[in-house]
Amino acid sequence: MLARMAEFSLGPHPPAECWGGARPQRNFRATGSVPETAYKRGAQVEVASRGGWHDGDAPQAKRNILMRVLLFEDDTDMLDVTAYALRKHGYDVVGVADGASALERCQRERPDLVLLDVNLPYMSGFDICREIRKHSSMPIIIVTASGDEAHVVEGFESGADDYVVKPVSYRQLAMRMRAVIGRRTDAPIIESSTVAQSGEVWVDLSAHEVRKAGVAVRLTRLETRILYLLVSNPARVVRTDRLIEFAWNYEAGDSFALKTHICHIRHKLSLVKGQSGYISSVPQIGYMLETA
Repeated sequence: MLARMAEFSLGPHPPAECWGGARPQRNFRATGSVPETAYKRGAQVEVASRGGWHDGDAPQAKRNILMRVLLFEDDTDMLDVTAYALRKHGYDVVGVADGASALERCQRERPDLVLLDVNLPYMSGFDICREIRKHSSMPIIIVTASGDEAHVVEGFESGADDYVVKPVSYRQLAMRMRAVIGRRTDAPIIESSTVAQSGEVWVDLSAHEVRKAGVAVRLTRLETRILYLLVSNPARVVRTDRLIEFAWNYEAGDSFALKTHICHIRHKLSLVKGQSGYISSVPQIGYMLETA
């Protein structure tokens, strides 16, 4: 059903593959003052009116979690469909339907990027953007139907990295998101290719191949995934939770297991502390592949 929503249109209205396009047909809605549980195509969605939701796949449907996006949209139907569409582009999406708990959700979810509608209950998107900028440099994109110059100027003055006018195709939005994330030095980047290289270390994620100075090195699947994310972000700290999410897909991974696997990687690749290619630990934050 949701797959068909992306092709749904109503006469002259913009198509539903656009954020801000035709409203999708829904069988459930976030209503009332207590959380509800709704089911669609086997996917479970916890809905909390005015409290936000996390639109996730069913527990058995594991995916490679790449970038976490905090999505603010007051229209709960559009919020759900937009979250679904962005998941297809490889993003982990946490949806929030109002601005009341905006700052608390940012601190709790620690997103890689924030998508902000302007017209939110309790707190406007502009105000949320200003408050986030007081404490963080995380990428922020304002996505709204208000395209007049005054609003655009206010959006950038509030601290937004980009300003997008609805309706916008999800494909274009996903590309804008990647471009904004790529300009930030504090966010881990996932290569569009499955091949990554830094110095002498080369990783092909899809083929499960690792080489150092041209010589093949045998690593486990988890070790290959961990190394791939680090090699894709040389000289940049990748947070522990991001490494765990990417390697384990939420399946029993923890910081101790991650530390053990990184020790194995260092040994198998004969990495020397202080030299290029060594995986260094940044206490209480994450790990970094050194380049010098």
